[in-house]
Amino acid sequence: MCPVTTLSEKLLCLAKSYLDNKKKLSDKDRELIKNLQEKELASFKLLIYDIIIIAVEWHAIAKGEHVRIDPIELLNNIYDDPVKSIKKLDRIIALLKKGIFDCEYKRVLADETSRNVKIKFSKEELFENDIFFSKQFLKKLVSSTNAIIDEDNKPYQNNKEFVTDWITYVDAVKDLSLVKFAQTGEDYLLYARDEIRKVSKSWKRIESKLKITSKKFPFMSLIDEYQLDHNEQIIIMYLLKEEMGNAQCTTEELTELISKDRYDVFRNKVYFQPNSNLVQNGLIEIMDMMFFKTSCDIRLCPDTTRRILYENPTTDKEKLKEILRGNDMFSLVEPVQTINDLILPDELKSTLLTGIKQYKTNVNETLKKWEICDSDIKEANSAGLLMLLYGPPGTGKTFCAGAIANKLKKQLLTTDISKILSCWVGDSEKNVRRLFGTYERIIKQLKNPPVLLLNEADQFLTKRGQANRSVDRMYNQMQNLFLEAFENLKGVLICTTNLRENFDPAFSRRFHLKLEFPMPGIKEREQLWRLHLPESIPGADKIDIKYLAREYELSGGQIAIIIKNAATRAASRNVKNRRLLLDDLKYYCSLEIDSMFERKKYRIGFKQ
Repeated sequence: MCPVTTLSEKLLCLAKSYLDNKKKLSDKDRELIKNLQEKELASFKLLIYDIIIIAVEWHAIAKGEHVRIDPIELLNNIYDDPVKSIKKLDRIIALLKKGIFDCEYKRVLADETSRNVKIKFSKEELFENDIFFSKQFLKKLVSSTNAIIDEDNKPYQNNKEFVTDWITYVDAVKDLSLVKFAQTGEDYLLYARDEIRKVSKSWKRIESKLKITSKKFPFMSLIDEYQLDHNEQIIIMYLLKEEMGNAQCTTEELTELISKDRYDVFRNKVYFQPNSNLVQNGLIEIMDMMFFKTSCDIRLCPDTTRRILYENPTTDKEKLKEILRGNDMFSLVEPVQTINDLILPDELKSTLLTGIKQYKTNVNETLKKWEICDSDIKEANSAGLLMLLYGPPGTGKTFCAGAIANKLKKQLLTTDISKILSCWVGDSEKNVRRLFGTYERIIKQLKNPPVLLLNEADQFLTKRGQANRSVDRMYNQMQNLFLEAFENLKGVLICTTNLRENFDPAFSRRFHLKLEFPMPGIKEREQLWRLHLPESIPGADKIDIKYLAREYELSGGQIAIIIKNAATRAASRNVKNRRLLLDDLKYYCSLEIDSMFERKKYRIGFKQ
């Protein structure tokens, strides 16, 4: 038996021995065939005479006899009996289905069913078509290594390999889409044989390698987290491919990509609607969506791209950093305020602490038994906590939000109306979806997500009115989006406002706690003066705090400003007199009261 090392040499050696031995198999031939079945050709699961058919055809090509051959002629070279050759046409069909042989596509009957693609061949078609080795199998034959197909039996080593295979797959899906929509009716099935097979092969490669891979890659976690169907997976990975190539993509292009026909195109437009899984959760971003446009530019949200390409962050801090990277809508604050620093009437403070305790402890289990909570709530914080803090300026609402976050051992995530409103049609609504989509991703990915703070929330949640102007329609749509988001929100949301009367009434029942922050009384004002007046200021110990608290009705915010201004005045004196005096504080107290915006002013020349 001839010495052989490569697949090509083994097949040539087998064919020569078989033909020289008058089409009979020797023991060494059978040993060689067994070796091929267990090694180089193991993934094809071939029978003995399947390998002989391949070997004999490869031997003929090596001798330069032909590249394409009639299937009957090939079988006659293997079997002496023509009747037996006809019967063995089934083996040629099997080799065609396995992708070892190919034939003229115009006579091949193909059937595409989603990812599970089947190529159908009939014996009648084989009488009219020559067969030849497929490009893939020829590549394997002429290669010096045997890793081309056997790689499918190896696990993924890293995320890069996994993403690369996905990109190969969506490229194949795109090629099929181009052929599909270039034809009419089902004619594309006659022309798309190679593309259909490429889609099937690339997907089977991903499936087979994942079965033997123990690692869980970032994209797999994303699929599980958002329950992405196969079309949604294709959309995300195709957008990733286009982004890596600095190319733009449209909703029309993606809709055709995931559709089987024109009817399917119409139906699949739902994947790009504002309430779709991908858009609502902020995984993709649709640009310039207007009612008169049939197709819009579309892209992956930046944190979606980073999440797929890089290994999963391990800590909450790393995860939050990745989600917020490049996102200018939020500011992240580490709260230093504490509940002990919060100066409020005793009853109000007690109500506030009860609300925090409800969120921190598993009271929902009891409430479910009492049939107050929904039975599908599993965790104490899964239903969320929405709080509205309202009252005059400077009464400690924002300070309280920081103290609540600190008490819950959470960070504070803030935004403002300037980050939401846009002069471009549709952008404001899109920013609202982006706001809550991002926060929902944070809730899902972090064990201890931050508190979301909407400061001056009356700007967000204004009353809806008649939509006579485009601006009115925009504000009404924003309110509807906020209402829906509040209804489904998880985690902790705190809204603060000085103008509760400007709120749309529909928001009232969305808040679990609505707490009014009144102007502080004498007792609270005394505590506020002591809190904001540090002993480190020379002369602070001589100040009559009780007098200031009794004489001036001020908020905590005003007291803090007065002390700062008075201290600045004292620091500007010469060294000998550089200390704080009661007169400094009285001066700025009077100045603050006289300059209050809320203070009533009379018009000159009119009697009140």
